Amino acid sequence: MDAVRIVAERIAGFIAQRGYPSVERFAYENGLDKSSLSKILKSRRRPRFDTLIRIAEALDVTLNDLYLPESILLVREKGAPKYSPAGRAKKAQGKRSGH
Repeated sequence: MDAVRIVAERIAGFIAQRGYPSVERFAYENGLDKSSLSKILKSRRRPRFDTLIRIAEALDVTLNDLYLPESILLVREKGAPKYSPAGRAKKAQGKRSGH
């Protein structure tokens, strides 16, 4: 499976996991172009790097999360530092709990 399809499937999975009723709703709520996002998810368009960063930030995941298989992500220790697309370390647990 090529990287474009992997990223598309990961993005679609995260959108569903976050409870968005549709891709259109996710795009609208996060200021993304729904046509471009739809093409990315259908593997008809290679996403630009800045678009991937915006998608990752909207989903509260890292760029690695968009590329790595889910089995690898499950190995990450709970509370381990999470790195944002900008490269700044942040505690995933602390961010969610408001600390």
